[in-house]
Amino acid sequence: MSSCENIVGQTIQILQNYRYQVFEYQDNFDLCFEILARHHSPRSPNLLIKIVDNIDSIRNYYLNELKIVSHLIQALPLLIASRNRHSLLEDGSIYLRDGLVSLNFETFSNVIKNPQIPIAIAKQGGLFYNIDGEKLARLRENRQISRKNLAEKLGVSTKAISQYEKNRMRASSERAKKMEDILGESIILPLDFYLFIKDTLSSIKLNDSLQRRITKKTEEFMKEINEIVADTGFKVYWTRSSPFDLFIYEESDEDLTKIQYKLVGGTQMEEIESDKNSDLKRQFLPNISIHKVDGAIIFNDEIFNEKKARKYKVPYLFPKELRELEYPEKFHKKIRKRAQY
Repeated sequence: MSSCENIVGQTIQILQNYRYQVFEYQDNFDLCFEILARHHSPRSPNLLIKIVDNIDSIRNYYLNELKIVSHLIQALPLLIASRNRHSLLEDGSIYLRDGLVSLNFETFSNVIKNPQIPIAIAKQGGLFYNIDGEKLARLRENRQISRKNLAEKLGVSTKAISQYEKNRMRASSERAKKMEDILGESIILPLDFYLFIKDTLSSIKLNDSLQRRITKKTEEFMKEINEIVADTGFKVYWTRSSPFDLFIYEESDEDLTKIQYKLVGGTQMEEIESDKNSDLKRQFLPNISIHKVDGAIIFNDEIFNEKKARKYKVPYLFPKELRELEYPEKFHKKIRKRAQY
C-alpha cells in the first residue's frame, strides 16, 4: 500500500470520528479529488480533498477543476500532502499552491479537531504567523518597552512593530518566538482555518486553456454541443478530472465567484452496459447544490432515443435541446420533469 493510500485511509477515519459523512473516489477515476466530506452541522464546511505526495507535482488542470467543483457543490478545496519540491511540509504550517491551501496530515488532524489554532503560513523566506497586535501593544507597554527598543531587540524597524500592533503584517516564526521570549507570553494569533481557505479562493478565475481537448473520437459530438451553446450566447468548459464532463456558463469577468452556471453534466456518447465513469457522473449529479443550476446527462442522439435515455434514470438532454438555454424557465422545467423519471 502506498503512502498516499495510507493517508487516504487515515483522513477518512479522522473525518468520520468528527461526524463527517465521507465519500471516497478511487484513483482509477482520475479525479481532481479523492474525498468528499459532508458534515451534519452548518458550522462545519463541506470539504473536497485531494491527497498527493508532492504538492508541486500536481498538474494545473487538477488544481483548476478542484476549485471549480468545490465551488459548484459548496465545499472548501484542500490538498493534503507530505512534501513540496524543496522539503517535507512542516507540522503546524499551511502552504499555498495556485491559491489552494495545502498541509500535511498531522496539521489536517489538528485543524479538524480545532479549526482555530496557531498555524504558520509558508511563504518565500520562511514561516509566518498572524500576530495579536492588541496583546503585543499591551504587553510591551506593561513592561515599559518602547517600540524602538523592541525593534532593536528583534532586528526590525520601528515601523514593523507598529505594523504588527495594527495587525497589518505577519511575523516570521523566529521573530514571533523572540517576542514571546522578550514579553513572557505568546503573541501569535490563532488562525481561522476555514475562513483563510475562503479568503484565498476569492480571486480564482476559470482557466479555459486547461480544459479537455477535442479528440477524433469525440470531435463530432463535442463540436455540435459547442456550436449550439455558442449560438445561445453561453460558453462550454470541458473538464478533464471532474465527475462531470462539462459546465455551461454565462461569461462575465471570469471571476469564479461571479460565474453564472446554467448546466452541469455528463455526456453519454455510446451505449455501454457497464461503464464506471458514466455511473460516477450520474451518482454525483445530486451533489450539485448551487441554486438555479441544473444537472443532466447529454446523450448522443445518433445512438440514443428517449426510451433508451430514460433507462439510465437521470435527467437527460439531447444536444439540440441545448438551444432552449435561451429560455431559462422552459429549460429548467424540462430538466426538473425528467429528474422525476
